[in-house]
Amino acid sequence: GRAVPALKGRSNLIASGVNAITNYADATAKGETALASIATFIENAALPVIYGLEAALTMYAIVQAELHERAGTMASVGARTDDASLHYGRAIELFEAAGATHPAARVSARQAEILWDRGRLEQGLESMNRSFEVLSQDEPDEDLAALAAQLGRFLFFAGETELAFQRIEAALDL
Repeated sequence: GRAVPALKGRSNLIASGVNAITNYADATAKGETALASIATFIENAALPVIYGLEAALTMYAIVQAELHERAGTMASVGARTDDASLHYGRAIELFEAAGATHPAARVSARQAEILWDRGRLEQGLESMNRSFEVLSQDEPDEDLAALAAQLGRFLFFAGETELAFQRIEAALDL
């Protein structure tokens, strides 16, 4: 007689285990369905918002950079070179953070002019050459033409007349 209740206890235990496995499988299926719903939500709703926010932040950084560039230009015209250098430096940081290499190079060239005017000829010339290399990779435009002309002037005064004339010729061709 004792074996029958023991078997019944074991069969109840086995049945409970089967129920637990079935419930787990159901919960897993529901969980997978919930995860699929969450993934769909993220793909269709959340990611566009995130990408839109990233684009908005990038645009905000570019607008800030442009304002710093303008402030630097105004300070430079007003012979406030320290202020100009600070604004140009901030503009470069913001443009580079936004992945806007062309405007960053343009502003770097303006900052190089300040270095040149302060007597830091080699640094100014190096910075101007780096800017020229970056702008040369893009479609030729007025930024490249102005930079080529300015670089030609710097190179002429640095005694590199052959290269200076090449840069000035390039500026005229643009």
